[in-house]
Amino acid sequence: MQLNQFKFLVAVDQYGSISRAAQELYISQSTVSLALINLEEELGVTILNRSKRGVSFTAEGKMILARAKAIMEEVEGLQAASFDTQELTGEVRLGGSSHFCMNIITDMMIQMKRQYPGICIMTQRQPVKDVIKAVAQKELDLGFINFNALNETDVRNEFRRYHLEYTPIFQDRMRICVGSNHPLCGKAQIDFAELLQYDLVSLAFKMDEFTYNYFRQRGYQREPISINDIANLRKYTASLDCLMIMPEKEIENSNKTYCTKIHGLDVPEFDVAVSVGWLHHGDHTMTLLEQKVVELLERECQRYQDLNS
Repeated sequence: MQLNQFKFLVAVDQYGSISRAAQELYISQSTVSLALINLEEELGVTILNRSKRGVSFTAEGKMILARAKAIMEEVEGLQAASFDTQELTGEVRLGGSSHFCMNIITDMMIQMKRQYPGICIMTQRQPVKDVIKAVAQKELDLGFINFNALNETDVRNEFRRYHLEYTPIFQDRMRICVGSNHPLCGKAQIDFAELLQYDLVSLAFKMDEFTYNYFRQRGYQREPISINDIANLRKYTASLDCLMIMPEKEIENSNKTYCTKIHGLDVPEFDVAVSVGWLHHGDHTMTLLEQKVVELLERECQRYQDLNS
């Protein structure tokens, strides 16, 4: 038996299918399938019921899954404990792809600096494709990125192009947001056509083309407005009854920080998943400091995941 087999088993349970687990782990579906078949043969039991509709865990499979989760938790605990036996020093160059990612990175950096005063973490915010390219060219040691279902194919093609490894941490959803006094705020459910009369504002220098095209295909004809400062973006959005787009968990978290509150709308036509995770070059051996950075990023993401859940 190998640890990867347990890792794959936990991923199938987390993502609901072998194909989705393989996609999120950025490996081939056949690799996951073969590893789990070999595990079944080694244990002499059927772990998964397989059908055209997907997979489900057998009774024996559920017991094995529980042990697999416990094993992976022990492994993660041992990895974390190894950091406590030494004083970490060194430097990590880390790129974030959005204001959302930079919030998580900053919280991670505060924890790191308190625990390991001798370390240096240099960060920069760039569009997701620029982070990917910088990691590929080894200008950055790690990338911490989020991308949505609208541009997922394009982003994953970039992973393949540069031979990068992406490890997802959690899933979120995009929400169209408004200020507290917006005419649509508090409405139970909103038809997309109701959004067409309002300006769309963005934190990026240029709104993500895939998101903008999504709006245009549904009749939106206005040019998006860019304000490259989150506090003023929120102020502008709330003052002029505009629309902005933000991950759902970031809405909940950022409303604790900013005076201008933002509220997500219930727009059934806009149901867009977001993947959040870290990125490194396939031939790059991670240092202990980089592993600690990733561990704390994952911990911060878990805090976001637990918001109002």
